[in-house]
Amino acid sequence: MMRQTPAPRKTTARRPKQPTRPAGGKGAASGSASASAGEMSSSEPSTPAQTPLAAPIIPTLHSPGRPQAPVPSKEEEALRGQVKDLEEKLETLKMKRTEDKAKLKELEKHKIQLEQLQEWKTKMQEQQAELQKHLKEAKREAKEAMEAKERYVEEMSDTADAIEMATLDKEMAEERAESLQLEVDSHKEKVDELTMDLEILKHEIEEKGSDGAASSYHVRQLEEQNGRLKEALVRMRDLSSSEKQEHLKLQKQMEKKNVELDSLRSQKEKLQEEMTVAERTIDELKEQVDAALGAEEMAETLAERNLDLEEKVREMRETVTDLESINEMNDELQENARDTELELREMLDLGTSKVRESEKRVEAAQETVADYQQTITKYRELTAHLQEVNRELTSQQEASAELQQQAPAEMFRLQD
Repeated sequence: MMRQTPAPRKTTARRPKQPTRPAGGKGAASGSASASAGEMSSSEPSTPAQTPLAAPIIPTLHSPGRPQAPVPSKEEEALRGQVKDLEEKLETLKMKRTEDKAKLKELEKHKIQLEQLQEWKTKMQEQQAELQKHLKEAKREAKEAMEAKERYVEEMSDTADAIEMATLDKEMAEERAESLQLEVDSHKEKVDELTMDLEILKHEIEEKGSDGAASSYHVRQLEEQNGRLKEALVRMRDLSSSEKQEHLKLQKQMEKKNVELDSLRSQKEKLQEEMTVAERTIDELKEQVDAALGAEEMAETLAERNLDLEEKVREMRETVTDLESINEMNDELQENARDTELELREMLDLGTSKVRESEKRVEAAQETVADYQQTITKYRELTAHLQEVNRELTSQQEASAELQQQAPAEMFRLQD
């Protein structure tokens, strides 16, 4: 009996502590909740230290004779309820802590992604600015190339008109040369006739004696003029043949330039199509950049398209360089054509001047021939007159001889 009395004292001594411990447990639970919410790196084994609150339940000390036995059971139930609540809160805090850890990891991941996206955004903005710069340069170069192309086409059209005019002049010159050739042929026939007349005149002079010696100097002059006329005819033939060759050469050059012009037109159309495609690509890229600057896949696609566009720009620059070289070659060909045209015009002027000189010489020869014809006519008239006088003298002599013969006969008759 003496040993049993301290037991209830212990229980009574522990009773005021048991309600205080749950209260302290609640405060510890709330404190641990705040600590777990504030400090996410605390260890989990610290909370199970409060679970031994079930240990102070001492129903093992059976005291059936005590009337206060039901009171500890209610306290135990309350304590168990508090412990269960605390365990539930602890589990909730553990779950929240796990969720917070996952959220922190996601937050760190999002921070890294945000930094990467910002870096990508900066890079893409720089690339976009550089791309815009390259595109402006490409547009400017393409515009300059198109303007140069248009100027070249205008110059080529002017050159074609000039060449057409030169061709017309050439045809007119050829027609004039043909007409001059016909005139030269007619003059040649006249020269042949004059040569025949000279030969006849020579024979007559040889037959007549010293009377024809005075005209030998004129004969030599006429022969020299005939020789010069023949040389002029040979030169005219050579000049006409050379002009025909130059005309054929110009025709070939014109055909070649027409082929080159057609190829340049096709290249121009191709460049215009490429420029249209490039502008469409630029618009699409702008829309895509404005729609999603922060997307990695879009950034990679944009980078690839940027590379493709840079390749196209490089190809366009190479094409522009080729067109510039072709333009320079065409300028050189145009200058050569102009030089050839000037040379042909100089040759044509020279031939025209030679033809005019030949015409003047032919006119002088015609005047000389007319003078000779007048002289020959006068000589023939004089010869005919002398022959008539000679015939009259001969007839007079014959008549006088007959008279002389008849006079003695009459005298003889008179004597008889």
